[in-house]
Amino acid sequence: MTKLTRLAVSTHGMNEVLSLEKFRAPRYLQKFYLYGKLAEGVIFPVSGHFQNLKVLSMRWSGLTKDPLGSLSQMPSLVYLELCEAYDGKSLEFHDGWFPKLRRLYLIRLDNLNSIEISDGAMMNLAYLEFRALKNLKAVPKGLQYLRLLKHLRAEKMPGGFTDGITGDQTFLQRVEVECW
Repeated sequence: MTKLTRLAVSTHGMNEVLSLEKFRAPRYLQKFYLYGKLAEGVIFPVSGHFQNLKVLSMRWSGLTKDPLGSLSQMPSLVYLELCEAYDGKSLEFHDGWFPKLRRLYLIRLDNLNSIEISDGAMMNLAYLEFRALKNLKAVPKGLQYLRLLKHLRAEKMPGGFTDGITGDQTFLQRVEVECW
């Protein structure tokens, strides 16, 4: 397993729980697909591991605490997908976090009602997708700091959110926006 570059871990059913507190990523792991509820709603240990990880997809994790602080310690991450993975109300992207991230997908995070992006976060983000975030009624604070953003897709989002995105003419001049 020392040369393992891709790994998928999943539960067989919605009632099963993944216990990854002792999990250590193989050194060359580049793609990690994690599908299932995590024990106690807590992210697996990240610090010092996942140095080469480029792709992370998490689904149905049941995280109760904002996972971004831990996930931001993955220095090579270029693709991040959180689908029904977080049950909290807010996400905060801080300065210096996710320096290589190019694509971010936030999907069906049902309790999420605010996103804040600091200047200097996700400096290389080119594609951002919000899908079915039913309680995110306002445009994320700091969206203007994503200077390399080229495409934003908003699918099945509340009216207030789509009105806020499509009403910002300065933003629309530099970013292709799709609202479904």
